[in-house]
Amino acid sequence: MFDLTFLLSGTLNLEPGTAAFTYCQAPVVAHRGGPLHIRVTLAGGTSQIVDGLKLDAATSAAVFDRLGTIQQLDVFYGLA
Repeated sequence: MFDLTFLLSGTLNLEPGTAAFTYCQAPVVAHRGGPLHIRVTLAGGTSQIVDGLKLDAATSAAVFDRLGTIQQLDVFYGLA
């Protein structure tokens, strides 16, 4: 397990088979396994599942505009 420390959000623990980066200050964790989807975790801790690999316009705008409403994006590629 790798430990990435972000200045504002604390620690992000990564499981084997994952990689992480930030995009517009939002952590994005890429997962090899799982069914093809994106889990969007909001700042309040709730999450929603998006089928496929496309975010809707409102979620995309929240990331691009750095609104702070998106805590993390987990992208599952369904490769394992």
